[in-house]
Amino acid sequence: MGNTAVDTTGWTIYEPAQCECVSTKIASIKSPGGQKPIFILQLLTDDGQEVIKYLNVKKLASGNYSAPKESDFAKLYRLSIGDNPTKRFSKAQQLLSHFHGVKFIVSFEEHRTVNNALYFKAIKLQPVLPIVKDGWTVTGQLKGKPRGHYKRQKHARPRLLIGDK
Repeated sequence: MGNTAVDTTGWTIYEPAQCECVSTKIASIKSPGGQKPIFILQLLTDDGQEVIKYLNVKKLASGNYSAPKESDFAKLYRLSIGDNPTKRFSKAQQLLSHFHGVKFIVSFEEHRTVNNALYFKAIKLQPVLPIVKDGWTVTGQLKGKPRGHYKRQKHARPRLLIGDK
């Protein structure tokens, strides 16, 4: 009886490398819940290694792809592009090509496809020059709107009791 081979994919996280987004795609993947749409960023390291980043989106009945305002796509978009087009996140496919040419610092690991082919999957993605504005944090998360505190109402002058002057 021989030893079975141990699948070591995903065991090693490679040192962060600088990558440039060279291509973007819209695809779908099989999951236990059925087919799910995703955006794919194809990144290229300085030494020519290809790294893939998957971003979750939803396909709407209108045929457009939607990304919630606090999704990884929206956070990455804010930090990379420096804009927060909240209304356009409901047509996120129009924004996808804006990532072309953007440079990122990427941590990645080795993964296997269903066909047993090896590839590098990005697990952490940060723009080389992140753009942080007043509306979001260094992670791209939106800041909450300041809430006005209820002003304390001035009480009417105390009534004078009989006999007080």
